[in-house]
Order: sequence, then structure tokens, then C-alpha cells
Amino acid sequence: MRTQAVLVVLLAWHAAVVIGYSSLNDAESTFNFTEPPLSPELAPSHVLQLSPSIAKSEGPIPPDYLPKPPDGVSPPPTSQGPIPPDYLPKPPDGVSPSPTFQDPIPPDYLPKPPDGVSPTNIGGGYKIPSPPPPRPVPPVNLNLPKWVKKVKGDFFLREYRRNLALLSALDQKMVQADVLVYGDSITALNKPTNLSTGLKGSRVPFTRNFGDLNAEPLGIPADRIGNLMWRLAVGRELPTFKHPKVVVIFIGVNDLRDRTSTKEISIRMEFLLTWIKKNMPKTKLVLQALLPGLSQAEEVNQSYATLARKFRIKFSWCGTDINKRNRKQYMADRLHPNMNGQNLWLKCLRKDVVQPILDNTRKNKNKMKRGVGVGGSSSRSLLQAPPTTISNLPGLPKWVIGRNSSMFIREYDRNMAAIERIDKKGQRMDIALYGDSITFWNKPGTLSKVPGSRAVWNTTFGDLNAEPLGIPGDRVGTIIYRIAILKERPVFADPRVCIIFAGINDVVHNSTDPDIPTRMEYLIRLIKKEMPKSKIVIQALLPSLTRAPAVNEGYKKIARKNNIVFSTCGQDIRRGDRKYMADILHPNENGQRKVLRCLNKLVRPMLVE
Repeated sequence: MRTQAVLVVLLAWHAAVVIGYSSLNDAESTFNFTEPPLSPELAPSHVLQLSPSIAKSEGPIPPDYLPKPPDGVSPPPTSQGPIPPDYLPKPPDGVSPSPTFQDPIPPDYLPKPPDGVSPTNIGGGYKIPSPPPPRPVPPVNLNLPKWVKKVKGDFFLREYRRNLALLSALDQKMVQADVLVYGDSITALNKPTNLSTGLKGSRVPFTRNFGDLNAEPLGIPADRIGNLMWRLAVGRELPTFKHPKVVVIFIGVNDLRDRTSTKEISIRMEFLLTWIKKNMPKTKLVLQALLPGLSQAEEVNQSYATLARKFRIKFSWCGTDINKRNRKQYMADRLHPNMNGQNLWLKCLRKDVVQPILDNTRKNKNKMKRGVGVGGSSSRSLLQAPPTTISNLPGLPKWVIGRNSSMFIREYDRNMAAIERIDKKGQRMDIALYGDSITFWNKPGTLSKVPGSRAVWNTTFGDLNAEPLGIPGDRVGTIIYRIAILKERPVFADPRVCIIFAGINDVVHNSTDPDIPTRMEYLIRLIKKEMPKSKIVIQALLPSLTRAPAVNEGYKKIARKNNIVFSTCGQDIRRGDRKYMADILHPNENGQRKVLRCLNKLVRPMLVE
């Protein structure tokens, strides 16, 4: 019975609740009821039902009546007054609290731009440019040699910081450096507002020749190779945005002034080049020859040229044509070039050395790696680099001996540049004239005692892709070395005609084992192997020495044996004839014209396919 009574009571209570809920819905639909804002004047029925004593009391709800929040959580605010600040959620450590809606946004709440960067207000917001990457921290325990030293004193520190400022300016612009020239006082002459040498306006030549590039001269007066090594490895005198496209190293004269041996200078330079190649693998290197101010400079330059071949980098002879005759015109003192000398060096460096590298980098068309020297020569010759002692070459007779003098390297480099110019055109060379000083005199820009000999060449062969490839002092064996080892030949296509005009230096040096015609036959066979599509002409020696006629007879037999052409041009020039000869060996302008015109008549028909 009790259970039934309880069920009856519950059912009655449920029915009452349902009826009340329906009535409330009807009232809301009829009167469009909207709850008023919370206020002390509200009717008791709209307030939380409290005990009668509390409901009748006046004033705010006592805080201790409200439910307590968990530990560590601020209690909710009352309806009276603004929201207390300590009720807002606390931000993490190190983060500024968000501002309230009643106040303007405080400036210190906005993100701070990097030092030295001004925020740009765009549409009420802040746009912060991306900062350059930070300068790397110098590594520890580099295990550098003892000769790698930092120069003490305020002067070095000032110049070093100026160099860092020049590099930072490039980094801030987010651009890759095109050319950086590291060196000593000669390079420092070109720095802006230079005060170290007293040469006014020395920035002008650098701006004139490199002003259109992202280029900077980074020289510090009195620096040695070891000081530059410290600046790079420890001082991190390097761009941080990107490695430069080209780095020129022009240093060593102060090592020479310290009476450091050529061997030791070469060792130090090799260490420096190794470090740069390892740490800037995509940067193209140029090693600049020392200017001829000290007597040992030539010896150092030869060792530098050998290093350039070893590392397969470019070697620049720019500025080395300054000599005793023109020193006053180009030099401010024994070591430093004046503005004319600076312009002479920098113009050559830009046009003949750096620009070919940049063109090759931008176009990426030339698949051959660049090599040593002035004139943008190709390093394909260096794929089989000559050894330091150029003798007993593998696969060649003992009498085939190469040369590594600075003059030979310079002229070889000019030959390669001439060949490459035709290769780049995608054209076949018509005539390649291999030889010695007699052929050398026809090359452009040659300062010889036969002025106008290039003009004679241009008059005769100027309408053809024809080049004289002579190097003074060369013998038949040296030309073999140039073709077999240094690959001094076109790569686009074999020349239509190869003329060999050599052997006079073999006669001068009394070469007998084997005899000169035998050496010439070896050269002919090499050309047939290396350039099989070329037609070959052997030019007879001019009758200036008593042994020349006998050598010519041997050349004639070899030509007949190998089914090639033998030229007797110039054989009617009598020995010592001043009308045609500049000296006992070399023809003058009239003699050049006589020989070349004869060759022109002989060779022109051979150019027809």
C-alpha cells in the first residue's frame, strides 16, 4: 500500500510539472518574453531561489555563499564592478598578457622587430622583413698551422671590421656576392674612403670595372697568407646569406718581403686554397699573380700557376705586363700600382678572367670546366694536368718534355682562349697553325719586334676561322706535349687544316736522339689520331741555319710517306736577307707577308670539303 501511495504522489507531481512547462511556453509565445538584464530590481521569481532570510536581505550576495572554485583558480567576479585583472587567465612565462578591451593596444605588446629593422605599418598591422641569418660562431679547435695568425693592433681590427661591414651590407640586401677580392694593401686601395695608403680616388677604378656587380675588395694592408687564413677560418670574414660566385685571391707579396721561401709560400697558399674549396665548394676561385715588384715574384708566380693547375682553378696574369719601361706610368711605388695601374689590372681581371666565369655560371651552356689564366681559357686541358716536373710523361717518349714557365703558361692560355672562342660559336676552325716564336708573332696583342705582323695575318686569313698557335721557344716535342697532354685543340670539330711550322729550336739545341724528322713524324701521327678529320701541312724551316736544308729533306720524305702536304713557302729567302728577316731566325713584316701569302694559295683549295 505504501508503494502504491508513493507512485500516486510521483505521478501527480510529474503532471503538475508538464502543465507548468506548457503554460510557460504559451506565455513566451504570446508575450514574446525577453529576459531582462541582471539587476537588483528583478522580481523574486526571476532570481535564484534562496532562503527567505537571504532573499529579503539587501546588498550583494555574500561571497562565502557562492560555491568555492578548485584550488589555484580565481573565484568568478560578482555582477558589480569591472572584471578584476587577476581573474583573467595568466599567460605563460615570458609572454605579455593580452590587453583588455577597455584600453588601446600597448606598443610593447606588439612583436618586436630585429635590431636595426624598422617595422612598416601596413593597414594597421606590422610587417617585419625577414632578418639575414646570424653570422656563424667561430669554430673551436681548428687545428690550424702556427703561421695562421691574427695581426695585433687597432689598425688591423679597424680594417677587419670594415670588411665585415661591407659583407653585412650585402647580407642585409639578401643578395649573393658576385665577386670578392681578398688580399693585402693592393686590394685595400680599392676600398671606399681608403685612408691607409694616401692614394686618392683609388675606389674609382674598382667602381669603373666592377660597379655593376655585387663586388667588394676585402684587403688589409700588410696582410700575409696566414693573416688572410685567420680572417676566413677564425674571423669568419665571409658572407652569411650565400657563398660568393667568384673569389679572387691576391696575396703573398708581404710573405715574400719577410723572406719566406717560395716553397713555404706555395705550401701556405695550397693550405688556403684547400680550405676555401672545402668550405665554399660552389664558389669559383681565381688565383692572381703577384705584380713584378720584387725579384722573386716571377718564381712565386710559377708556383702559383702550378697550384692553379693542381686545383683546376683560373690563374690570372693580369698586371704582370708592368715592367721597368712602363713602371713610372703604372706604379706609385715599388709594390703598389697607382690609379693607372689599378685600372690596368682591374680591367683585365674583369674582362678576361671574371666575366667569362660569370657568363658561364649564368648561362650554364659551356659544359667544359674553366681553367687557369687570362682570356677565359678552358680547363679541359687540366683534366690531365701536367706534373710539377714535366718530363718522362706517361705513354710518351722521353724527349717529349713539357714546360711550366710563366711565359709558356700565359701563351698556352691565350691559345686555348682563341680556340674556345671559335668553339663557342659552334663553328669549325678552318686553320690551326702550330709553331714557335715565328708563328707566335702573328697572335693579337703580341709585343714583338715585328709590328704589324698580326695585320699581315688578318689581311691573309682574316675572313677565316684561323688562329696562329705559336709559343716562343717551343720544340717539336713541346707541341706534342701541348696536344697530347694539355689537349690544345678544338672540341667542337677538328680543324679543316693543321699547319705545323716547327723545328727551328730543335736545330738550335742540336737535337739528335732521335733526329728532328723522326720527331716530326711522331707529331704527325699524333695529330692523325687526335684530329683524324684534319688535313695536315708540314711547313719547311726557313733557310736561316746551316742544318735547316737537311731537316727539310727529312720533312719532305715524311710528308710523302704519310700522304700529307709539304710546303716550301719562304725557301727563296736568303740567309741574312734584311729585306725579309728581322734577325737570323725570325722574318720581319715583309717576310711574314711573303710566307703567309704563299701558304694562303696552298691552303685555300684544301678548305673545300
